[in-house]
Amino acid sequence: MLPDVSGLRLGQLSLHDVDDTMGFYAPSDAEWATVNDDPFTLEKPVATNLSFRVRLLDDGPNGEPRYKFFSPWHLWEWVKEHQELPTREGPIYYTDWWALCDVYNPDHHDIPFWAHTLKLRSEYVAERAARAQAAQEQQAARERERAAQEQRAARERERAARAQERRERPARRLPRLGRPGQVRLGPQRATDHLVEWEFWVKSDADPRYLPESIRQNFKTYMDDPTISYGNETPITDWHLRLKVTVTPADRMKRVRCQLYLPATRAEGFTSWMNFRLEHAGVSEFFWQMLGVREAKQLGTYLDASTVWPGPWVGAATRVRNRGAYWDLPPDEAVGDTRPDMPTAEFDAWQPLRVRTWTCGRAREADENEFARLRPIDAAGEVLGWAEVV
Repeated sequence: MLPDVSGLRLGQLSLHDVDDTMGFYAPSDAEWATVNDDPFTLEKPVATNLSFRVRLLDDGPNGEPRYKFFSPWHLWEWVKEHQELPTREGPIYYTDWWALCDVYNPDHHDIPFWAHTLKLRSEYVAERAARAQAAQEQQAARERERAAQEQRAARERERAARAQERRERPARRLPRLGRPGQVRLGPQRATDHLVEWEFWVKSDADPRYLPESIRQNFKTYMDDPTISYGNETPITDWHLRLKVTVTPADRMKRVRCQLYLPATRAEGFTSWMNFRLEHAGVSEFFWQMLGVREAKQLGTYLDASTVWPGPWVGAATRVRNRGAYWDLPPDEAVGDTRPDMPTAEFDAWQPLRVRTWTCGRAREADENEFARLRPIDAAGEVLGWAEVV
């Protein structure tokens, strides 16, 4: 015989507040049409106008709550021996189980041990959220590991491609010298780095001997034991490592110097030379080192700027280390376009003067006298006029 619940208020039948959505519940007229049939009686699950409504664990597609209505007595008969709702609708919650027990077993006889371990719905929701979070973290970890594996594979493919390229390309070897007495001008080893700088001089004279004269003066300066740029082991072939290109440009000469140094020396030399240019000045330092007076650095070939007065992009970039010369693209043609310069500035600029060497003695020559000198007088004996390749 069913217990009489007609005299009980809704709040007395449930551990929930009256406003809660679960427990003993009297459906409204509007809800009555949507109430499901009881899985036990196959009829509307009401007893004296009350049903037992359970909020299911899974919400609707838009997050709205989903409910299942049961006949209270039949639901109690089921859950007093089971920890799940009938028809696999989900677990029976702690509060729902004890709400039914307080009505249909108020003396709490023969309570199963597991009834005290049932969980609240909020605990199930929290556990599900934790599992979802853990799954997301595991998925993220798998994706990170997959990305890391792809990066490692890409690096390995890149290393393999570089190795294959090294195997396929010709060995980095300089051409052999053909005959005794030949010397190599420019890089002395395939691993040399290129240090480069440019300057301009004012001159109408024939510049054919200027590169050799600059190389001779450069060797003399760098061989001086009082000159130090931070390296202990001396270099004895400075003049062979320096290539000089002179390009006429409307009463001016553009001079490009390309110095090939061991990789361990290039950066130190570059810093030293930039420091000397900044503190001694372009004209004075190039006179000391290259034997060229009245040199100017106009604009910068680093950005092709030729706007007068054309300061370089910072004093530290007057000379640059371009790295391993073997990896560099072929040299671009040196332009013969004269930088823009106000007429007054150009007229005030003194013509080129060059330091020459005769019998080991240095003297200064103007551009016209220099152009008339014999090669041995223009460049000096130190170069020896050996055949260069």
